Amino acid sequence: MESEDKIYELISKELTSGNSEQEKTLLHNEFSVNHSLKKQFQQLQNFWFYYFPSHKPHNIIEKTEKKLGFTYESNSRFNAGLIYKISATIFLILSLGFSAYLLSRPGQNTTVNEYYSETGEVKEIILSDGTKVWLNNKSYLLAVEPFRGEERKVKLMGEAYFEVEPDAEKPFIVETRNLQTTVLGTKFNIIAYPDTEDQEIELYHGKVKLTPKENTEKGLYLNPGEKARFSENQNKINVSAIEATKPASWRNGLLSFSNEELYSIANTLERKFETPVYIGDQQTGKLRFTADFEEEPLEKILHLLKEAKEFKYEITDDGVFIRSVK
Repeated sequence: MESEDKIYELISKELTSGNSEQEKTLLHNEFSVNHSLKKQFQQLQNFWFYYFPSHKPHNIIEKTEKKLGFTYESNSRFNAGLIYKISATIFLILSLGFSAYLLSRPGQNTTVNEYYSETGEVKEIILSDGTKVWLNNKSYLLAVEPFRGEERKVKLMGEAYFEVEPDAEKPFIVETRNLQTTVLGTKFNIIAYPDTEDQEIELYHGKVKLTPKENTEKGLYLNPGEKARFSENQNKINVSAIEATKPASWRNGLLSFSNEELYSIANTLERKFETPVYIGDQQTGKLRFTADFEEEPLEKILHLLKEAKEFKYEITDDGVFIRSVK
C-alpha cells in the first residue's frame, strides 16, 4: 500500500498532467482495495472538471507563444505547482475535513445538502435556519441540515453573500480553506475560490470573527464597512475600508472591481466566461483597475481595461493572452 502523501500526489497528477502507465497501475491497485478512496476521487474529479473545465496542457501555451511571438513567464498563475496545490486542497477538504466534521456531529436525522451555482449563474438559497445565501458564479456550499448541536456550520468554496438569521445561542460558522468566519447574525460576503491564493471577507452589517485554522490565537473581529484579506502564504489578515452601501453587487449581474490587480480580474473573467486568461508578465499582472461592468461581453471588458491602462491582448480558441506593450 502506498503512503498517503504518495496517493495524493498520484491523484493530483492524474487530474493535471496525467500519470505514467506505472503510476496509473499503482492508483488502480489502491482503488481496488480502498473503495472509499475511489469514491472520494470520483467526487474530486467532478470538482476538478467543474472548476477547471478549460484547463489546457502546457503544449497549447507553447503553441500559442510561437503564434503570438512572445514567451510567458514560468511563474504564471497556471504553473503546475499551483494546480497540484489546488487539487490537493480540494481533495483534503472532501476526504478529511468535511468527513471528520460529519462524524463529530451530534444527533440523527440530518442530511448533507450540496448547493452549486453553474457558470454565469447566481443562485439564491435559504438554509434550514432561515439564513439566506447567494452563491456567485461556480461556487459550492455544503451544509448538514437541520443544524444541530451548539453551532451552525457550513463549508464554502467560491464566493457567497450571507444574510444570517440571528441566534445568540448558536453561532453561524463558515469554513473555507484555512480560515473560519464566526457570526451570530449579520450580512457579509466571502471570496474563497480554489484558484485564488488569498481569501476576502467584506462585512456590511453586524460583526464577524475571523480565525485562521493554523493559528487560532490570531483571530480578529471585523466591523461594518471593513474588508479582510487573508494571505495563506503569510498566514496573515490585513483589514481595509470598503463602501458598505454596495453589498455584493454581483448578485445583480454587476462586475465590480475596486483597485484590483489584473491577476485578480483575470480570475473573475475566467469563471464568468469559462475561458482561460494567461498573463505574460508580472508587471502587467500587477496593474490595478477600478471599474464596473454590467452584462458586457468579454472582448468589450478587455478593450475598456486596455483603454484605461495600456497592454496588449489577443483572444484565440485556446484562451485570452495578455502581455505588456513593451
